[in-house]
Order: sequence, then structure tokens, then C-alpha cells
Amino acid sequence: MSKLVIQVKKTKKQNIILPFNGTIYEDLCCAIRLNYRLHTQCTKKRDINCDYCKTCRKHIDPKTKMPPYGDIRDRAKVGLLDYVDPQGKQTVPYYKILTTLKVTQEQVVEEAKRQNYDIPDINWDKQEVKKRGRPKKETVVENGFHQEQEKLLEEFMSSKTSKDQIHVRTFYHSGKIYLKSDSNGVWDIDTEKYVGYFDATSNTIVTKTDFDNSDE
Repeated sequence: MSKLVIQVKKTKKQNIILPFNGTIYEDLCCAIRLNYRLHTQCTKKRDINCDYCKTCRKHIDPKTKMPPYGDIRDRAKVGLLDYVDPQGKQTVPYYKILTTLKVTQEQVVEEAKRQNYDIPDINWDKQEVKKRGRPKKETVVENGFHQEQEKLLEEFMSSKTSKDQIHVRTFYHSGKIYLKSDSNGVWDIDTEKYVGYFDATSNTIVTKTDFDNSDE
């Protein structure tokens, strides 16, 4: 279930459509706009003594008394990508519409920073296949930077002849997009260079430099 946050108003106009993150603006219309199946809150002001704006009120179903794509308060009661509107359309993760919006992930991240708007990681959770060599064993790191993992993952990145594949996902962390394997290895999405490993306990990406400079 998504986290419900209610705010009084928006302070900045969005230059890029951003996905719903659980925040509801109480001075805005409570109707849902399809927005490329992102199912976001209508950005128009509510009518006086009404939950919806003048435009959305015209499209309310006389039987259900609801807007065509539902009410944002109902959207907030389920998982961010679990919402299914009255038309049967389910919310899609943001990465799937980047091409349609003609924007890059970097542009989206910059806009989110400008808005001080958090984009939940689930919107970048894209299954990808990396067509380079795979190490025989990728060590799972818990409390330290294992040299074995560094060596094997560096070999993985440098191999160009193996036909083996390793599954990685896009990974959004601290305002930047990375690639991350199931064993928490992290790579730069642009250069494909191995960065380090993601420590879920501290919610940080630990690099070799971090480990070498830590207290023993």
C-alpha cells in the first residue's frame, strides 16, 4: 500500500509529468487523470464545496458518482503500481513511458530535484539482460568490501567473449540511475563500470574507497 501524504498546495509547476508517489494535494481536484496510465492527480483547483474541478465534474459517471479514472484517494489506498481504474487500465511504471514523453531519465531526475519530489524506486524497476561475461561466483557482501567480489565483477565487466548473461535492474539511488544485480553489485548505467555494492542496511553504495578509508 502506498504511503498517503496530504499537502495543501503545489509550489512549483511541473515541466515534466511525474508519477504519483502517494502525495495528495488537498486544494486540487481529487479526480485521477490517466496521464499515459500513470494515474496522477488532476492539477486543477477544486470547485467550491466539491471534491472535483468543473471539468472533471462534467465527466462523473451518474451511476458510480466517480470520475472516469477514479478518485486519487482510492489510488492511495493500494500499491503504487497496483491501481486499476474503472476502465480496467492498470498503472504502469514510469520507465515505460519515457520514450512517449520524449524525455530521458536524467531530465526526469533533474525535474524531480527541482520539485523536491520523490520518485519511488518501483518506477525504475526494469528487468534487463546484460550481454557480457558472468563471473563463476558473485560473493554476497554484508559488512565489508570483499576483494573476491571486486575481482570477479571486474572480470565480468571486462569480458566480451562469453555468451553468458546476468540479469540486472535499473536502480534509482540518491538522485542517480544505476544498474544493480540480484547480489547487490552496482554499475554505472552510462559507462557500465563497476561501482561497488549496495548495502541495504545503511542504504548506501559501498565502494572500494569507502571500505579502505573505514575504521578497522
